[in-house]
Amino acid sequence: MNTASRVAIFSALLLVRAIPTVGQTKPGPAAQTEGGCPLANRTIAGAPYSGLEETVRTQILADGTHIERKGQRTQFYRDSQGRLREEFHMELGPIGAQEEFLANIMIVDPVECVTYNLSPAKHIASRRVDSPVGASQMALVRKETQSAAEQHQRTVPEELRPKSSIEQLGTETMEGFAVEGKRITTTFPVGSQGNDRPIVSTSEIWTSRELKIPILEKRTDPRSGETVKRLTNIQLAEPSADLFRVPADYQIRDEHE
Repeated sequence: MNTASRVAIFSALLLVRAIPTVGQTKPGPAAQTEGGCPLANRTIAGAPYSGLEETVRTQILADGTHIERKGQRTQFYRDSQGRLREEFHMELGPIGAQEEFLANIMIVDPVECVTYNLSPAKHIASRRVDSPVGASQMALVRKETQSAAEQHQRTVPEELRPKSSIEQLGTETMEGFAVEGKRITTTFPVGSQGNDRPIVSTSEIWTSRELKIPILEKRTDPRSGETVKRLTNIQLAEPSADLFRVPADYQIRDEHE
């Protein structure tokens, strides 16, 4: 299977993740959330790091058989100005003979308010420019989003709505960082999923105080098994500015083209 075919398959599998890229890397003002670029809501300034996130999915069949699958590997880079780069690595092929390849790169620049989506196979960078918005506009967007969510919730009968609770798990040390944990338990009532008994799923999230990102996420659901995302190889050094530049041999295309 050639690289272009792999990328086509990857595009069909990969869920769109709101992550961006960078257009400029010289020192400049940190991203401003209030009255500034909306991309600043997706990243954090003042806490540079790099790290590798790995996903493992485990499922237990009715006969007791365990199935474990390694999922997407994502390399993260974030600079002190909040610029973010994510490299998505995928594996294709039969289990035991899979081949990993770099399928996609996304970078966000909340300072210049630009997002790039890079295709390593085609050497094309799709560019989207986000217009800075004022505080009043941001408040209006949040209000409209909340109103839409509430409207959807009202269309579901009360007795069929899932119920969630949050439990604080205290503090731990993971990968050398102090983390705070919480467990979200969601119960789907009888009949809400075509189920004849309640379905209970849990999500455990351990977040670094220093980096303000999850170090460990664990989701358990009887319908799909257990999914664990773990961030490792964490470095606090400032990433190279070159990581936030579109390479010279890439063709930049605006999304409206």
